Amino acid sequence: MIFEVHGLYKRTCRCIVKRRKLLQTFVAYTALGAGRLAHGNPLVPTGSDVEGPYYPVQSLPLTSSLLLNEQALGDPLTFSGRMLNTSGAAIPGLRIDVWQCDARQAYNHPADGSQRDPAFRGYAAQISDVDGRFVFDTIVPVSYGGRPPHIHVKIWRNQQELLTTQVYLEGYRGNDHRKIKPVKAAHNDDKYEAQFDFVV
Repeated sequence: MIFEVHGLYKRTCRCIVKRRKLLQTFVAYTALGAGRLAHGNPLVPTGSDVEGPYYPVQSLPLTSSLLLNEQALGDPLTFSGRMLNTSGAAIPGLRIDVWQCDARQAYNHPADGSQRDPAFRGYAAQISDVDGRFVFDTIVPVSYGGRPPHIHVKIWRNQQELLTTQVYLEGYRGNDHRKIKPVKAAHNDDKYEAQFDFVV
């Protein structure tokens, strides 16, 4: 009887040890999976694009608006997003230059002799905030000369140029990975919103 009890005790102990090892293994794999989920795969850097011939010759003002007043032609657009690194962390303090043509397909540049919309400045710059965010008031881009509608973007860290690129209106040809899709603003049916996060 004593041997039977002792054998039962030994089997019970072995079972407890196995369960503990199984639990430890489960916890370890769960932690590993959570770590992978938390870090995720690195983000793909935003692709570059040509600067084009109409980068502003004037100093770009630090302002959130490419409009000079509300009389600007075209569909009003709030273009916003974030500056991120490949780990997905926000990058504050970057300067974002944006420029585009107006609703008449003209750039505010001496090399473009087209008749411009006087209410549309056509360029502006901002500094990304502590969360890496930026926002610009502009118009939904239009096509010109066979080119798909787009917004030019140049990103700087101090005097170092990090990226020159363009974002294209969805539904037109252009880089599939750099598209914006304007949607009607929830608070204003006459205004559109579009977002794009830049990875540098």
